[in-house]
Amino acid sequence: MKLIIFFILTFFVQIIFGQSNDADTKQKIDSLVQLSRTLTGQSQFEAALETISKAETEARKN
Repeated sequence: MKLIIFFILTFFVQIIFGQSNDADTKQKIDSLVQLSRTLTGQSQFEAALETISKAETEARKN
């Protein structure tokens, strides 16, 4: 019984606190994508690729 209550409480805590940074993450990823497009327009392809890699890492983290 204690184990079931523990899992239920853990599940609800993850739902409540796990989604609080969604808007921040989306804004950060959007900014990185926009920066990558700007760098591509300036023919700075390596920097653009690094920026997209950072955006991908951030997206997978959350």
